[in-house]
Amino acid sequence: MTDFVAYRLANWDTPLWISPNRRAGRFNKRESPPTQYLCLHPLAPMAEYLRREGYVSLDRLRELRARIWVVRVREPRVTTVTFDNALDFGLEAKDLVADDHGACQVFAERCRSEAQMPEVIRVPNAALPGTENLVIFGPRTLAPYLSVPIDQVDVPGSLVAEGAHPLHSLLEHVRYLGEPHPALEAWKRGTAYDFEEPSTALIGTGLQ
Repeated sequence: MTDFVAYRLANWDTPLWISPNRRAGRFNKRESPPTQYLCLHPLAPMAEYLRREGYVSLDRLRELRARIWVVRVREPRVTTVTFDNALDFGLEAKDLVADDHGACQVFAERCRSEAQMPEVIRVPNAALPGTENLVIFGPRTLAPYLSVPIDQVDVPGSLVAEGAHPLHSLLEHVRYLGEPHPALEAWKRGTAYDFEEPSTALIGTGLQ
C-alpha cells in the first residue's frame, strides 16, 4: 500500500470525479470515464493552470483566484512511468510531457480496458518540471480529511485555500505550451534535473 499527499486546483465543490471528464486531458479524451489528476507538489496545480490558460504576466497573475485542495491517497498498486521506462508502456519519453496528448490518451485507453495495465500511474508533470503527478483511472469521491476510508473510491481531502493567489516567482518555473521541458532535455543529455523551489519572499506589503 502506497500513501500520498496530493494537491489539485478545482474551482468546484469537489476536486474528484465520478462522472466522465468534461474536457480532454493528457490521459483522457472528452467524455472518457472519470480520470483523476493530482499533483505531488503543492505549487504544481497553479503551474498547470498558468500553463493551460497562458498566464505569462504579473498583471494577469494578480487577477487569478482559485480553489486549492489537498487529498490523502492510499493505493495498493502505483506504477511509475518515467522517461527511462516509457517505451515499456508503448510511449516515447517525450510523449509524457508533450503538448500533443494523443499518445498518452491511447495509453490511457489501454489502462482502462486491459486487466494487466495499471490503474494508477505516477508520471512527470508537464507544467512544473522536476515534479510529478498521480493519475487515477476510475471514479473517486471526496471524504472528510481525517476520516478512515471504508472503500477504495473514498479519498480523504479538504479545501485548503479559497481565492488563492499564485506566487509571482512561480512564473519563472512554469514550462508553457511550445517550450522545451527542462527535465526531459536533461534526461536526453544523461544528466539529472532537480526542481528548484521558487522564492517565497515578500514584496513590499503584498504577498508575492
